[in-house]
Amino acid sequence: MPTSKGLRSTVCLRLSTYLAHAANAGIARAQLLLGVYLLNRKPKAAKRGVAREWLIKAADQKFGPAYSALGGAYWAGTDGQLDRIAAVKGFTEGAKSNDVIAQRALCVVYWSGIGVARNLSTAKYWCDAAARRGDVPSMEMLAQDPPRDEAGEVAHAYWLWGLANRGNAKYRRRVRCGPRRQR
Repeated sequence: MPTSKGLRSTVCLRLSTYLAHAANAGIARAQLLLGVYLLNRKPKAAKRGVAREWLIKAADQKFGPAYSALGGAYWAGTDGQLDRIAAVKGFTEGAKSNDVIAQRALCVVYWSGIGVARNLSTAKYWCDAAARRGDVPSMEMLAQDPPRDEAGEVAHAYWLWGLANRGNAKYRRRVRCGPRRQR
């Protein structure tokens, strides 16, 4: 019987073989998975740019999650090519194709102003888009933003309530959800 490490190695080999076969057949999801696998598990392949090539092939097929992964690779400089402009471009394409990870990434990028000019209205737009699709970190960013006017107060309360309804104790206390105890 193979050891745990040997079994894991066999499974990884079979998985990478399957992904390579499917990616070569032009399946965008397999291209994305293979690119991410190579970025995370095979540093030599990442350095040679092979991982990024698979992500680009998946993005060329307009596969939304591939834009996020490609943007993340450029943002982190995974293969030695730190390029914030290309990262924001990748995140933007992914966000436009309704990829929630790309929407959250743009929210954070524009909120912080790292790699782009700080723009709170654009940040809130992308945060709102991600939060409406159920992204909890985006909801938290919107809930923590202090309201500046009546519309801001309504939005602030909406996201606080949404987080409280998800069972988050921190936000439940802030909006006092649920029955109150009689003393």
